[in-house]
Amino acid sequence: MSSTAKFGFFSLILYAINSIVGSGIFLLPQRAFLLSGPASLLVIVFIAFLVMCMTCCFAEAAGRFRENGGAFVYAREAFGSFVGFEVGFMRYVVSITSWSTLAVAFVTLLSVLFPVLADFLVIKLLSALVVVLYGWINYRGVRVSEWVNNASTICKLLPLTLFIIVGLFFIKADHFSPLVPADFTEDTFAAAVILLFYAFGGFESIPVAAEDIRDPEKNMPRGMLLGVGIVALVYFLILGVTIGLLGSQTANTEAPVAEAARVALGNAGFLLISIASLLSILGINLAASFAAPRSLVALANHNMVSASLLQHNRYGVQGRAIIATTVLALLVAISGTFAELAMLSVVARFAQYLPTCIAVLVFRHRMGRSPSFTIPGGPSIPVLAIVIGLWLIWHAPFSNLVFGLGGLVAGALLYLLSVKSMRETLSGTQQ
Repeated sequence: MSSTAKFGFFSLILYAINSIVGSGIFLLPQRAFLLSGPASLLVIVFIAFLVMCMTCCFAEAAGRFRENGGAFVYAREAFGSFVGFEVGFMRYVVSITSWSTLAVAFVTLLSVLFPVLADFLVIKLLSALVVVLYGWINYRGVRVSEWVNNASTICKLLPLTLFIIVGLFFIKADHFSPLVPADFTEDTFAAAVILLFYAFGGFESIPVAAEDIRDPEKNMPRGMLLGVGIVALVYFLILGVTIGLLGSQTANTEAPVAEAARVALGNAGFLLISIASLLSILGINLAASFAAPRSLVALANHNMVSASLLQHNRYGVQGRAIIATTVLALLVAISGTFAELAMLSVVARFAQYLPTCIAVLVFRHRMGRSPSFTIPGGPSIPVLAIVIGLWLIWHAPFSNLVFGLGGLVAGALLYLLSVKSMRETLSGTQQ
């Protein structure tokens, strides 16, 4: 594929932002305030630090590889085929679920603004159409995806930037007092961290599409770190402005950012942020749909699923992988079971985070050449990310752990079947 059909550095930064900023930022302030009040600002600083530590690990690992797959490629190289397949399988499950649920989330929010659409069958039909539309955009090639990605990211950031700039002039200092509530315990802090961490989910999908990035070994680390850094700053400012405008009322509204915009900009502000939320979900949906089939391609590259999925269409992308993934996402979107599948996200995402953080230490010991980006401070940042990640898993809801571990068991069974099939194929060929 020519370099003209790949994401440039600027587009990569926008893709990184688009992969993270979605519906969560518009719901985040209410849920965060219910748990920890104004101290949620401290929580988001802590999470931003953790995510940047993990992003550094992904950035250093990404600096060693040019192929699609992200965490799957790193885990396979560091720990072997079985661990690699588990990570790759969970990555694929998360990406399909994310694509499907975001499609439904968009239509659901649209039905709130336009009640005529608030019918169960209509929501299912429109959700299916959204999935098919994004499948078609991806099938048409990287150039079309790049244009849509850049436009949607810019359109979602402009209203949020306006909200932040104008809102800063209306915040009230007493809304942040007391900054730390008297009942703010370790358990409360852990619950708030786990909740707000969801809003940063998606950064791990950025290197999944490495083959569609120009000069990935150089651009991927820089683009990831810049993108995640911008998101962390935007999240902190949006949360701070929302609390500063609404105070305790932040906990009493389902759309806190939109209501805060109404305080600063009137009804026009409410409408502006509502539109921005729709654009935000559309944007992150594109990012999810772009990464999902490339997770499947990564498995096919290593003969873990059918090699026929690697076949390129006339637009220069793996059309069969895109069609297969679109069909699966479509089935999940219309099945009504996506909410339960989404519970996989906690363990499934950490099944990518932790192996990558450990893999960085393995690569340093095993690989002679230095990557294009090396985390400063020796092993301290990867080790810190691992320790905090394990702490979060320890405090995760038990039901989420059960569903996540169930996904790992399913991945193990699929791996065993895949190995058996490959051995039988090789045996038949030799005979």
